[in-house]
Amino acid sequence: MKYLAFLLFLSLIIFPFLEVKGQIARTGQVLSISFTEASLAEISLQLEERCNCKIYLAHSESSFKPLTASFQDQSVEEILSNILENTPLSFISYDQQLIVIGKRNNIERSRSAKSYQSLEKNIEILRAPEPGIEVIGKIDGNSEGKLPQLSGRIRDQETGDGISGATVFISSAERGTSSDQEGRYTIELEAGSYDLIVQFIGYRKRKIPIRLISSGQLDISLIKADIQLDEIVLEAYASDRNVESNQSGLIRINMKEIERLPSFLGEVDVVKSLLLQPGVSSIGEGSSGFNVRGGNTDQNLVLLDEAMLFNSSHALGFFSTFNSDIVQDATLYKGNIPAKYGGRISSVLDMGVKDGNFEKINIKGGLGIVSSRLMIEGPINKHKTSFLVSGRSTYSDFLLNAIKIPEVKASSAFFYDANIRLTHRIDDRNIISLSTYQSKDRFSYNDEFGFDYQTSIAQMSYQRILGKHALSSFNLVYGAYQSNQQELRPSIASSLSVGNSYWKAKENFNFSKDRFSMDAGISAILYKVNPGELKANGPTSAISERKVERERGLELATYVSGTYDFSPRLSVNSGLRFTHFRYLGPGSLHIYQNPDQVREDEIIGIQDFDSGTIFSEGKVEPRLSIRYKLDSQSSLKFSYTRSSQFINQISNTETPLPTDIWQLSSPYIPTHLSHNFSLGYFRNFDQNKWISSLDIFYRNIDQLFDYKDFAELVSNEHIETELRQGIGRSRGIELSIKKQLGFIHGWFSYTFSRSERKVMEINEGQWYPSTFDKPHEASLVTNIQLSKRSTISFNFNYASGRPITIPIDRHLIDNRLILLNYSQRNAFRIPDYHRLDIAYTLSQSFRKSQKLKSSWTFSVYNIYGRRNPFAVFVDQAIVGDPKIKRLSVLGSAFPSLTINIEL
Repeated sequence: MKYLAFLLFLSLIIFPFLEVKGQIARTGQVLSISFTEASLAEISLQLEERCNCKIYLAHSESSFKPLTASFQDQSVEEILSNILENTPLSFISYDQQLIVIGKRNNIERSRSAKSYQSLEKNIEILRAPEPGIEVIGKIDGNSEGKLPQLSGRIRDQETGDGISGATVFISSAERGTSSDQEGRYTIELEAGSYDLIVQFIGYRKRKIPIRLISSGQLDISLIKADIQLDEIVLEAYASDRNVESNQSGLIRINMKEIERLPSFLGEVDVVKSLLLQPGVSSIGEGSSGFNVRGGNTDQNLVLLDEAMLFNSSHALGFFSTFNSDIVQDATLYKGNIPAKYGGRISSVLDMGVKDGNFEKINIKGGLGIVSSRLMIEGPINKHKTSFLVSGRSTYSDFLLNAIKIPEVKASSAFFYDANIRLTHRIDDRNIISLSTYQSKDRFSYNDEFGFDYQTSIAQMSYQRILGKHALSSFNLVYGAYQSNQQELRPSIASSLSVGNSYWKAKENFNFSKDRFSMDAGISAILYKVNPGELKANGPTSAISERKVERERGLELATYVSGTYDFSPRLSVNSGLRFTHFRYLGPGSLHIYQNPDQVREDEIIGIQDFDSGTIFSEGKVEPRLSIRYKLDSQSSLKFSYTRSSQFINQISNTETPLPTDIWQLSSPYIPTHLSHNFSLGYFRNFDQNKWISSLDIFYRNIDQLFDYKDFAELVSNEHIETELRQGIGRSRGIELSIKKQLGFIHGWFSYTFSRSERKVMEINEGQWYPSTFDKPHEASLVTNIQLSKRSTISFNFNYASGRPITIPIDRHLIDNRLILLNYSQRNAFRIPDYHRLDIAYTLSQSFRKSQKLKSSWTFSVYNIYGRRNPFAVFVDQAIVGDPKIKRLSVLGSAFPSLTINIEL
């Protein structure tokens, strides 16, 4: 009985299609036959000819060894029984006219009616092969009761890199999915014929006819779009992520888009492009870092792959340290921060470096007024091993020398950065990459002072495919940041050295199937911090040398998060991160009369510690994000993130300096701890040509610190006495409207926000605005597509003036000494900021035969020469009235021309 259903199926479905020649004999007919080193296919063919029956092979012959044997007066069935007796194969016959040979476990098991229907469809598919159609799977490859799974990897045809976020859609089955970070995809379908549609922003859409028999693999290559307008059309397909994603406060940087934006002196800049987005700002031109939703610059976690950067700026803030040619993708998380990220309370900027080209040598570069860049990539072992080398450097001194101000002519500025990356595909499931990054800056002003600082990074990444739905990655990173500030005047000639280094190890596991995905992992970071060493330079220097004890800390974390689509409307992402921090010895701590309010004049002793833990604390950080779709074009999103920060930058200047120190949490310096809430409405219009969002955010900071008046931070061995503990809050509304298709496209963003603090002994314990509090900020970016090759772009920026503290009156003592009486902290504001930039880009031609491709970009930064104030201060001379002065870092228009080449 166990073969009854199978035999019935064969008689009804397969037998009518068989071509039987001549008079049909029985498989029970007695034969005498010999075989010499014959394969199973050859044996089957000889038996078919002798008995006029049909033998079908439904398996791979790899498990059958060539046979030499003779058989006398035996039936076909007896011969096959002897041949297959000691193999994993078996057979079944029907009506002595049909024999099917297959795997023994498949032949001997009972099958349901559904499995026979699937087998019927598979045989129909195999009977009518057509050219140009991809046939996937084997006729006996399906498991009982399970749908076939189509999986594979989507790659860039030129580079061989996996494409993350590409969509795979089957319209007839109304099924779709997207590729993961490695470009891998999996989708379940019934056996049958389909048109597979694959597309991604900036690539040509592919339509692939397939015939799916059973579970199998199909790797797909995509070709980059040649025409700019096609790229824009493709971008519209993916724009519904604005509505579909359950991540709120998420900004994805389009690298092609920022290349067309006006830029300062022609330098394409990832970080500066963020300043055109809602909720992201800076103190002003020439300032380091960026502020997100009212947070300080050090509260942003900046990652290059898994490496942390403590200074992301070149030339004291005019350029970022990232070469745009090597950045594959850049994402800013400013709302819900996924549980796999930690250590900062404001945002995460995650930038991935692309692998080198596995197929061919590619050269790309650019020549500008103040800097040039070059990137070379290609295969070492084609399809297996690739390399990428890039470098960027400046030659800006000639511009300084052209300025007719003596102090500027005597100044100098220089920077470079370099990247090397090797990637090796061990096999289809294992990839390892090694990379290094090095940057260096040197700046001096009029033989008075100077800075030099550098970043060094080395990292290893090992990625493993654990199955159709699981991926893991292990990263090991070493990073170091060193800075030196020099006073060049002989009377105070000195050198101040600060810096930090770290080792980081992280293991991340990702699982994704159907409507559920999960991330889980562990990480460990060992910090070493040099809080400052001040040395005198030269015999005439009056500087007293000081050295602060170095610090060590260990940050351990484990996390898990999952996303589940409960329905097409409701999607929830929830996660939990637990972080444990240890302040490590050997070291010493000052003992204060009142440990809750430390004062320099209340030090009563010093306690020394050997190796081990001096101080430790743990933080539980829940994460939650919910998306509810109102309809196909709109959704509501809510998110909550609790995060902590155990290393903070100590700076009481308007913008951080390269020599500002980083301080680990300790018994006297609190860990920053914040609660971030976000509620947003997302709406698309006109078939995703227009996308918009309205986000309301609120951040409550339970623990932070600010500085007492006239704080002394340089090489201070009891720096905690210069700090005051408090709380903070920021809140605001962000509006974004973007048009991404048509002759004119671009976006408008507006942010209303407030960032405030409440600290003991500052402003009588009342709330006061943070230094980076800017209530109103707006950006308008417009791109006009004049032709397929030329684009003109404008961007306009406006921002409220930031808070400052200024003298409000003065006192004359003994008719000689003038003392200034300052206002409350940040009680006044500098004038508002606004600027207009313009750029014209002439792109490369689109002839495929042209090997050398080039484009030209001409831009003017600050076209109407607005003298935006960076700071307002009082200049009090020995005699006469004080004078209010305004410092403008860039007070004129800056034209630039950049030539980009690619080979």
